[in-house]
Amino acid sequence: MDPISPKSCNQKERNALLELKKSLLSRSREGHFHYVLPTWTNDIKSDCCQWKGVECNRTSGRVIKLSFGYKSLRRLRNLEILDLSWNELNKSRFPFLNAATSLTTLFLGPNWMNGPLRVKELRDLTNLELLDLSGNGINGSIPIHELTFLRKLTVLDLNDNEISGSMGLQEFTALRKLKALGLSGNKFSGSFELQGKFAQII
Repeated sequence: MDPISPKSCNQKERNALLELKKSLLSRSREGHFHYVLPTWTNDIKSDCCQWKGVECNRTSGRVIKLSFGYKSLRRLRNLEILDLSWNELNKSRFPFLNAATSLTTLFLGPNWMNGPLRVKELRDLTNLELLDLSGNGINGSIPIHELTFLRKLTVLDLNDNEISGSMGLQEFTALRKLKALGLSGNKFSGSFELQGKFAQII
């Protein structure tokens, strides 16, 4: 029996991706997306599930993963994984990302986020399980109270930033689901033990 062919992409989501392409090109430096976006075409015979940087569910044809992009996300209701690493983004894009409420995995490092960490603008990402903010020049302290909005967060990568201050195990007790934490390459004062709480220090 022949295997079932993957289903073609959803037309609404295809249109959303084309809007996303237009937005990215208007905001990016010249040529920054030239290696991917030529495959994103409005040719009606072009299946967006075959576009570079796009992954679809083989059964439903819904977009489940993008390797870049940040606008028109609200219509991609099945999007689970978003990789925005090395895209020269800053924290002003957080409100756009907050629209992608189905996300479980969000890669945001390294980018241009110099300054204090403010994640309250991502509070609607209540399905988020992994958040990567490594290598972003983030400084100041970690706002644990803002991270508590991300109730399903199990992996938090803050490696290679400039976060300072003293930290202790008690600071992270509010993040009830957190199992893996990355804090190396920062500027903490004193020493602290986290191994007792986390299965993995990344």
